[in-house]
Amino acid sequence: MTVGAPVVTVDASVWVAAAVASEAHHAECLALVRHLRLHDVRMVQPTLFPVELAAALGRRFPGSAQAPAAVRLLAAFSSMEVLPLEAELAAIATRLAADCGLRGADAVYVATALRADATLITLDEDVLRRAAPFAAAWTPGRWLASR
Repeated sequence: MTVGAPVVTVDASVWVAAAVASEAHHAECLALVRHLRLHDVRMVQPTLFPVELAAALGRRFPGSAQAPAAVRLLAAFSSMEVLPLEAELAAIATRLAADCGLRGADAVYVATALRADATLITLDEDVLRRAAPFAAAWTPGRWLASR
């Protein structure tokens, strides 16, 4: 990776859409995930991320191997860093949740992006709108178009 290279935090909704062919934004999200892997884009994710991914896929496909397989696949992303939810990051997320009306997990993703000076990539229009005053937040398609 080079100086000035992009840094992203990718919301679990994007990864779920990439993994589930019936999702409305599947092609866009799969293209993003492939781009991140192919170009070794630095990702900074909250510790909550693999839990959210496993939970979302586990609810959609109970008893299947899809959720554990998706979480194992994350190991292929050598440029992924997991940022622990320590006290300072939790305080930032708490402030964002209270001040912006973000849901708890969404506030953790926005706080992670802020801490990492990363662009948040999400499908959630509410998060895009609420996070805009504080962090760069883009859809997968917009981020890919900027490359």
